[in-house]
Amino acid sequence: MDEKPQTPEFGSAEWVENLGRTLAEIGRQFAEQGAVAMAALGKALAPMTRPAEVFTLTPEEYQQAVANALDSIGCTYTELEEMAHAGVYPTPQHRKVWLAIKPAPAQPETPKE
Repeated sequence: MDEKPQTPEFGSAEWVENLGRTLAEIGRQFAEQGAVAMAALGKALAPMTRPAEVFTLTPEEYQQAVANALDSIGCTYTELEEMAHAGVYPTPQHRKVWLAIKPAPAQPETPKE
């Protein structure tokens, strides 16, 4: 007949020793899983830590890029501007194009001294 191992009495030295071993094992597993998670997070965030590339366009290149973006979503600048004023875009791509090509906000005038 298989006998069940006896559970040590709560608070006894054996109970505390078992608790210590159990907590150490849980800690080891947690650290191992945490290390794997941190490695995955680091890999996922790596592209965000690289400096952004900056492209300088001529006015003609910029206009061509805007025309290509509008063609890719099948609408005109005016149609996209109306969508922006209404705050309603048919697709996320429409909103992305607007965010990329919308006019820069007006800068407040600085008082002249």
